[in-house]
Amino acid sequence: MKTGKRTKAREFAFKTMFSSQVGKHDILDVLESTLEHDDSKGIKGEIEKRVITWNKNRKEIDSIIEKHLRKGTLRDVPNVALCALRLGICEMEYFDDVPAEVAINEIVEISKKFGNESISGFVNAIMDERLKSRL
Repeated sequence: MKTGKRTKAREFAFKTMFSSQVGKHDILDVLESTLEHDDSKGIKGEIEKRVITWNKNRKEIDSIIEKHLRKGTLRDVPNVALCALRLGICEMEYFDDVPAEVAINEIVEISKKFGNESISGFVNAIMDERLKSRL
């Protein structure tokens, strides 16, 4: 799969997770709606794979994120950062075809696009901490 398609799939997966988080809607209902969107053609499998993998492993992923927080809990993490971290950690932990460095770079770019420099710096720091703890 071309990088552009994978990046687009990540963005759709992020938006799906964010919409579910903010709207307090069931993730699978939001995913179904996302997959009906015309712009998701050709990448539906990649979107679905990311959202479903996160959903199946959400407790473990949230536990990993919480372990790397310097202070506070997941409730204190802004929604953009939390959803970006969930997606990034999901790829880092469960997608063998995505190198950890790529997962970090891509998720930092998403957090810049949908958040700001502060959020992307926070996401980068947590992702880097996770990478170091895995080595």
